[in-house]
Amino acid sequence: MESSNQFEERLSRLMLVAKASGPSDLAKVLEINPSSVAAAKKRQQIPTGWIEKIATTYSANANWLFFGEGPMYRGDEIAAAGQADQRPSSEEVCPRCAKLKNQLEELRQEQRKERERCDELVQRLLQASDRLEEVGATVLRLTQDNAELRIQLARAAPEPAEANRKSA
Repeated sequence: MESSNQFEERLSRLMLVAKASGPSDLAKVLEINPSSVAAAKKRQQIPTGWIEKIATTYSANANWLFFGEGPMYRGDEIAAAGQADQRPSSEEVCPRCAKLKNQLEELRQEQRKERERCDELVQRLLQASDRLEEVGATVLRLTQDNAELRIQLARAAPEPAEANRKSA
C-alpha cells in the first residue's frame, strides 16, 4: 500500500495530465464510476490501469505519473525535477497536441475551400434559376403571340364554303 502522501501526489499528477478539476472529472476521463475514485482514495491505492490509460491517452510519461521522475510527457526534454506539478507552458506543447493542432488547421482550410465551392455553386444555381425564369417568360410570350397569330389567320382566311363558291 502507498503512503498517503505518495497516493495524493500520484493522484494529483493523474489529474494534472488529464486536466481534471476533481475526482468526478477524473472518473469521466477514465470512463469509470466516480465511486471507483472514492474507493481508490479510501484504499490509498491507484490502480495501474488508470496510469496506463492516462499515459496512453495523453502521451504522458508513465514513469512521471508513477514516481514523479523524468519529463511529464513522452518525448519532452523538460526535466521533471522541480517541475513535476506544473502544467506545460504554451511553448512546451506535447507532440500529440502539436500534431492535433496541425490536423485541425488542415481541416479548417479544407472547410474554407468547401465553403467557397458551395458559395460558387449557390451563385451558379441562382444564375440558372434566373435564366430559367427568363426562358419561362419567353415561352409564355411566344405561346401568347402564337395564339394571337392563329386568331388573326383564322379571321383573314376565307371560309372553306366561300372559297369553293369563288372558284366555281
